Amino acid sequence: MSSSRVDTELDTPGFGLLDYAVFAAMLAVSVGIGLFQSFHKPAKRSEVDDFFTGGRQMPAVPVGMSLCASFMSAVQVLGVPSEAYLYGLKFLYMCLGQSLNSLLTALLFLPIYYRLNITSSNQYLRLRFGRGMQLLGSLQFLIATLLYTGIVILAPALILNQATGLNMWASLFSTGFICTFYTTMGGMKAVVWTDVFQVMVMLSGFIAIFIHGTVLVGGVSEVLHIAVNGSRINFNDFGFDPQNRYSFWSFTVGGTLVWLSMYAANQAQVQRYISCRTEREAQWALFVNQVGLCLIVSSAAICGVVMFALYSHCDPLKSGRISAPDQYMPYMVLDIFRDLPGVPGLFLACAYSGTLSTASTSINAMAAVTMEDLLKPFLVGSSQRKQIFLSKTLSFMYGASCVTTAALCSLLDWGVLQINYDKPLDNSGKPRDDQDKPIDDNDKPIDSNDKPIDGNNKPIDGNNKPIDDNNKPIDDNDKPSDAGDKRPDDNKGSFTVMGVVNGPLLGAFILGMFIPATNKPGVFAGVAVGFCLALWLAVGSSIYPPSPQRMGVLPTSADHCLLANTTNNNTSLMGRLPSASTLSHPIKSSEHGLQDFYSISYLYFGALSTSVTVLVGLAVSCLTGPTERASIRPELLWWDLEKTPHVPQENTGGTARENPTTIPLNPEKDQEKEGMLLIRREAQNSGSVL
Repeated sequence: MSSSRVDTELDTPGFGLLDYAVFAAMLAVSVGIGLFQSFHKPAKRSEVDDFFTGGRQMPAVPVGMSLCASFMSAVQVLGVPSEAYLYGLKFLYMCLGQSLNSLLTALLFLPIYYRLNITSSNQYLRLRFGRGMQLLGSLQFLIATLLYTGIVILAPALILNQATGLNMWASLFSTGFICTFYTTMGGMKAVVWTDVFQVMVMLSGFIAIFIHGTVLVGGVSEVLHIAVNGSRINFNDFGFDPQNRYSFWSFTVGGTLVWLSMYAANQAQVQRYISCRTEREAQWALFVNQVGLCLIVSSAAICGVVMFALYSHCDPLKSGRISAPDQYMPYMVLDIFRDLPGVPGLFLACAYSGTLSTASTSINAMAAVTMEDLLKPFLVGSSQRKQIFLSKTLSFMYGASCVTTAALCSLLDWGVLQINYDKPLDNSGKPRDDQDKPIDDNDKPIDSNDKPIDGNNKPIDGNNKPIDDNNKPIDDNDKPSDAGDKRPDDNKGSFTVMGVVNGPLLGAFILGMFIPATNKPGVFAGVAVGFCLALWLAVGSSIYPPSPQRMGVLPTSADHCLLANTTNNNTSLMGRLPSASTLSHPIKSSEHGLQDFYSISYLYFGALSTSVTVLVGLAVSCLTGPTERASIRPELLWWDLEKTPHVPQENTGGTARENPTTIPLNPEKDQEKEGMLLIRREAQNSGSVL
């Protein structure tokens, strides 16, 4: 087994010349696809609609693969194997939650977007609730997407820099500006077709890791044997404990609503649906997306189980060879492929394919929202050439802004991994304070056994609470308390951001499409309360993070490791091997109240904010006077879709759709006119004179 090589070979090699060549080839192909789509345009087709929606003539399969690629950012590429390593294969319940999300989106939300023939999902909010709600949705999308994309660009650069020594600034700027370039040049078509290529790269990387890792372990049967003994095959987790980070219920209830907020109410996804030729093809695109997601997520999770089989007796984090869970995957790749130059480069391309696909989608979506929601009222009568130039300028500006955001996150040290490595070290590689006393990673004093101590040299835990001789924390009543270590968590952070921002907006779309009584005060109140709740939960869980025992982290071991004392980029990798009791005996927590509430799985954050938004919006609407159903245009309500004539348009080589729905600049006035026309029609049908 390869664990022996881990014990004996403490040095971690970096990427070689051939690896960088493979990575450069991936970037070059992506640029080539973008340039091809930029110059390969049908005759007499140079419109803004073509830039943002591909002329609404995109096939279902590439659109579905694009949806899949943009969801799997580098944070997920690096994070999913680590989550499976720490929590087991129950992480695959994510595929079930995603399937429910795709089904709900295809049947309930997609038909409304498609039949309105809109470019921005926020245009629905204007038609239903007015210009104010549209602007609110647009601004929150722009701010949140800019920050999220900046972190998506930064995360792999930072993680790979700390794990392998890859130059962070070179990788950050190269991927950021290459992505900006091909997105600006080729628009939606470049985004979709580069995503197709990048999905294949991601799958190839995971397959290569799975095959070689399985061979090193000793075959599939040996991997399964070790995984079963290590409790990594754990599909029977049907407990209702909301503090359990991953379970059947957290994925099927919380996860479904989190991903529904990303697929049903997020411009980046909606923009791809409406680029398809027909509504049916858009629904097929969601099906293709689901198949692709299941393949990639399953491949990544299985790689995590193979990784556990490789390091079941020498956990790299506990032995100090890596400093954060997100570094598991890069460490494993460089370890098992150290004798196969070029293959680590495939993993590098795999990780950055996730970055490119997510970033390119976000850049194009932000430009579309700005054009359609913010600038369109000021562009009446302007030429298509001018609008296309402005659209490309916006794409370039947003791309540069995302790279700048990533750089600022790194410089300000509030990025995804908040780890400080600038402490002085002693001769053995351990950090010291200004008085040359040993300290831990949080600048707190420790004794000769690497245990934190207080001013009286008594052992304490990370919260300055006393601990007993068995290294167990003691509360005020001398009872054991929880002493979980707090680790950086990129995977949680990405979904938390989407839950906080998109959760309340999903509630607004649900109120608009399915609850006719909802009025403007109701939807504004619901979104405000839902956002405040989600933000409160996110901040609280960051200040009082749950312990690994409370989240359900499975035990790992470093019993067969040699103590490492190497440095990487001036970073001490000397690890403190945990005691046997720490590994095998989770401790019950005595903390209650708000900290228990903050400890609920992050997958429930978005579900709670969406539910509260709907409940508050409905209550306020009823109190302030519900909206009359007759005053709402039929195509804005899912219940009235059958009243909306819809004839699928086939690809004829001409315009995308004939007689499209016109999006008014003043929907309130237009609704008043339509109401008067409706009254006149009813009066004429009844034989009366108005």
